[in-house]
Amino acid sequence: MAYGKLRRFIELSALDRPWVGRVFGRKRGSTPPRDAQAGWDWDADYASGVLDRLWRNDQRHHHRLLASLLASARPNPAVLDIGCGEGALYHTLALHRPSAYHGVDISNLAIERARERAKVTPIDGPVRFEVGNGSAYETDETFDAIVFSECAEFLGDMAEVLKHYQKNLRPGGKFGLTMWLANRQLPTWELLKRQAQVDDEAVVCTAWGGAWIVAVLSPR
Repeated sequence: MAYGKLRRFIELSALDRPWVGRVFGRKRGSTPPRDAQAGWDWDADYASGVLDRLWRNDQRHHHRLLASLLASARPNPAVLDIGCGEGALYHTLALHRPSAYHGVDISNLAIERARERAKVTPIDGPVRFEVGNGSAYETDETFDAIVFSECAEFLGDMAEVLKHYQKNLRPGGKFGLTMWLANRQLPTWELLKRQAQVDDEAVVCTAWGGAWIVAVLSPR
């Protein structure tokens, strides 16, 4: 318990003082996060049930906050959800009546399950789930919000990723982000803050000790 509180204190301190994260990350010998394109078997993760936790009520506070912030910035937004998994964020966004939703994930199994789950939570606008590489997915559509929920650290150079998707944002459109709060994720968060303007930023903490960064950003 004491170690967990100390770790959370360090991580929260590092949000505004990046050197703190670098010092403690170096001492712990932390490794960079895995790359989604580096041979990781995401289908196996979904098949094993290890990601079923994303549907637990106490694992979705960050989704609720992000959905609310996006809807506040643009009512009934059209949303592109990169790294959508089995659609957990979709079911939260649906409460805010998005005008359209398009989910993309690298896992075939996740997309199959997302399509089935979405049938029980329809929205007025079109809903589509598609297999694709979130780092470089191509579409001619434009959106009010493009979301990276718990996947930014797996997409490679996020500066390039934001540049890639900027053409798909409508005027005044926003990027949405949720990211697990941990030292090894903080360099990605620092890069995002340099690349885009942070409009809203919060840390969501749970009773069991988990925490996420939640943010809405505008392209520079």
